[in-house]
Amino acid sequence: MSQLINFEKYKPNSDKGIFNSTADSSELLADSTVYPVEDMTKATIDLLSSKHPEKMLFNQEEASKILGMSYEFVNRKCRTGLIRTTKLGGKQLITIYELAKIINYGV
Repeated sequence: MSQLINFEKYKPNSDKGIFNSTADSSELLADSTVYPVEDMTKATIDLLSSKHPEKMLFNQEEASKILGMSYEFVNRKCRTGLIRTTKLGGKQLITIYELAKIINYGV
């Protein structure tokens, strides 16, 4: 599987811990450079952060919509431990990093 994103155009944002892009999507798709999987996870986190600003934790319903899976599927994978969750205030929440891993590697 080849990765199509030029990470030279991404710069770390030290105050938020996420990446800012100076490239538009047409430049990203036109680039044919292959990058390691870890960089792809960073790009996925950047994409999720841009679509969901100020949000680092997602409940199972939100995660199922982002992943395009049913709530029951996500709930079952959380219960079995295949999707790692963080418990906060009695709720099981999924981190943005865990969502990025699922998007890139699957469950």
